[in-house]
Amino acid sequence: MIIYIYARLYGIDKNSLKEKIEKISELLHFNNYLYYYPKSLSFGLKRVIMFARSVIHNPDIILLDEPTANIDPKFRSVIWNYICNSLNKSTIFFTTNNFNDAQDYSNRIAILYNGNIKYNGTFENLVNNTHGLARFSIIFKDKIPNDFIKIISLNPKIINSSFSDNIFKFYSVDKLECFRILKQALNSEIEDIDISNCSLEDIFKGIEIDNG
Repeated sequence: MIIYIYARLYGIDKNSLKEKIEKISELLHFNNYLYYYPKSLSFGLKRVIMFARSVIHNPDIILLDEPTANIDPKFRSVIWNYICNSLNKSTIFFTTNNFNDAQDYSNRIAILYNGNIKYNGTFENLVNNTHGLARFSIIFKDKIPNDFIKIISLNPKIINSSFSDNIFKFYSVDKLECFRILKQALNSEIEDIDISNCSLEDIFKGIEIDNG
């Protein structure tokens, strides 16, 4: 049981070790695999156990490099639940390429681009830095009319627009402009409209655009 060895290396007392291992294995859903050989376990289970051996001693500061990379949704949820509920007194730094994880589980975010920190702060502050940037989608019943594309392409208030068959997507800080565009789109049949707040992934895409 490799987790036992690591726990002893961290200085956990023998008398409390069995209880700690049983508790963390139950919370991370690998209690039925404690006495299996590592080579017989799935990749996801191995990653969960690697995570467990790193945090079994409840460290004050934890550094995690993509803790849920290449793990199925079930174990991803298990790990994040453990981090949020059992490690809530620890300071945790983690790197990730998963924008949803960063947005959902961080109370402070730093965005690294080409070796430089472009943003650093809470997600709410990052969104505020976009000055109300929102994402808009208009879904036409049929292919987007060429006349509409020509008119929209000249609009300076539209950011990073894209046309794909019957879907038109764009970003803008001016919601009133969206309704003007919608009015123009009503000359054709529309199936759906979507307006959503800017996500962390949207912010990162904006950084890519700004930096060419």
